[in-house]
Amino acid sequence: MLRRSRLPSSVAAAAASLFPLWWTLTACGEPPPPPRAPEPAPTPAPPPKPAPAPAAPVTVEPPKLTAAPLNAPARFACKLAPMVWSAKTLKLQRAPGAKPFASFTQSAALAATIPAGEASAEGLYLEAKLGGVDARGYVEADAVPLYPAGAIALQGVAVIAPGQALAWQKAEVDAVSFTVPLDPRVALGPSAATSITTSQPCAYFGTKPAAFDPLTVTGSTSREVNIPKQAKIPLSTQPGGPPAVVFDFTARTENLDVLARNGLEVLVGYKTPGYVLYGWTARSLLVGRTETVQRPPVLATPPPSAAPRNTSMGWKKKQCDATLALVASRGDEAFAFATIAAGTPVETAGTVRGVTLVALPGSDLLPADDVTFGVDPAGLQGCRDLP
Repeated sequence: MLRRSRLPSSVAAAAASLFPLWWTLTACGEPPPPPRAPEPAPTPAPPPKPAPAPAAPVTVEPPKLTAAPLNAPARFACKLAPMVWSAKTLKLQRAPGAKPFASFTQSAALAATIPAGEASAEGLYLEAKLGGVDARGYVEADAVPLYPAGAIALQGVAVIAPGQALAWQKAEVDAVSFTVPLDPRVALGPSAATSITTSQPCAYFGTKPAAFDPLTVTGSTSREVNIPKQAKIPLSTQPGGPPAVVFDFTARTENLDVLARNGLEVLVGYKTPGYVLYGWTARSLLVGRTETVQRPPVLATPPPSAAPRNTSMGWKKKQCDATLALVASRGDEAFAFATIAAGTPVETAGTVRGVTLVALPGSDLLPADDVTFGVDPAGLQGCRDLP
């Protein structure tokens, strides 16, 4: 068994005296707490990014125009002989009833085609020579008047007067229909009609007035002037026949031409501004006169002339040795409607959408306000500049 050793009293006393110091040193000798990390400095906000520079505008070149042809009528009734035109301004359309794209007043040779169909829907198709330009297009049906080319009897009682414009209504191959309004004093046939509707072949029509005597259809050239005894005078297609026309001569001062005699019947003719009525009636209904006159043919009044218009625009003048197709452009629509003859001077400007703008100083042809004329720039290569 081990026995505890006892410290000497002096050592124990010394140890006891040192204990408070040890305790104090032990308590004060603990390591200090670690230093607190410094607060991080605030990070400055990045400067704002500069606004991107505006993108350069991108110019989008409009697509080039593709010119389609101006089509002639698929079916036509008549092609009339060309004539010199200077009566009034004609406005060309790409198709019947379309908005006009060009106009002209003078043409050295204007040819009209009557399409097959209704006049109100088909119009007239024109081909015109215009100072080195051969143009084509449609116009309203009544834009170019049609005239009788000679004396033809209508229903055996009437002849259209020369120079009388005819309003055609419908056409088929070599047959054109029109209506002639009669004088309000005329009653035609049992129904007392006030107009004559007829269809005539193409040879009957012309585009300029012709000179002829309407009463040649009767085969007589004698003109004995009579006046009616009574207001209403019946006219028949043959001597003694039933009345075909009844004319109301309310004034009873009208002159009638006696053309032939057959017993108690006479063949008479009565001229109105637009047509001539003729037929057989009783001689007793007329009062004769002593003089016999030979009347001159009824002549048509020539249409008024119009002065040419100046289309010079001061552009660069050129002359080409080849023909050029003339194109009309309106917005996105373009179509070739004419041919510029070789050697015809033209005036050129810039090129827009693949078409070089042109003016025609020697032609009466003008574009509409919202239309430009142009040609393919390739066709101008090799053309000569003119002073």
